[in-house]
Amino acid sequence: MGLTLSPLIADFFVEDSEERALAQATHKLLCWFHFVADTFVIWSHVTEKLERFLDHLNGLHRNILFPMEVKDGHLVFLDIDTYGILDGSLGHKVY
Repeated sequence: MGLTLSPLIADFFVEDSEERALAQATHKLLCWFHFVADTFVIWSHVTEKLERFLDHLNGLHRNILFPMEVKDGHLVFLDIDTYGILDGSLGHKVY
């Protein structure tokens, strides 16, 4: 275990990295929420550009990796399964 300040320092570091990454991004996101090790993003561009954005994020620091987990159009964030509905809205259920 590290010092009791370790989680706080790590959170500041990751938040600073995220702010710089989003400022440098060529395509902007509709929303970006993060909590500890989970990130929720709404992306309005094509999937190919999302993969390039993910490469951009993962190239900022050699020790920070942003994995992307989308299964059948569903995104799980903090135990909530979020999915798109045909009318363009989002649905959710407890995962």
